[in-house]
Amino acid sequence: EAIVSFYKAEDGTEYMVLVNADQKKDGVFKIYFDKEKCNLVEVLFNGKQGTPYHYGNSKDHWDGQWLYPGQMAMFRIEKK
Repeated sequence: EAIVSFYKAEDGTEYMVLVNADQKKDGVFKIYFDKEKCNLVEVLFNGKQGTPYHYGNSKDHWDGQWLYPGQMAMFRIEKK
C-alpha cells in the first residue's frame, strides 16, 4: 500500500512524494518512469542534499525504494 503525490513549487520545480501507507509493514516500492524524459533526485535534509535515484539493472525503474511504515520519500523530477 502506497500513496503517491505530485507537486509543483512556485519556481516550477516538480516533485513526487511516495509514502508507505501500511501502518505495520515495511515495503519496497518500484518507481517506473521514462529515463529519456527525466531524472529523479531524492530530496534529503529539507532540500539541502539530493541523491540521484539509482536505476538498478532495469531500463526504466530502480530496484525499489525501501520505506518503513508511514515513512515518506521525496523526489525532484528533473525533466530533460
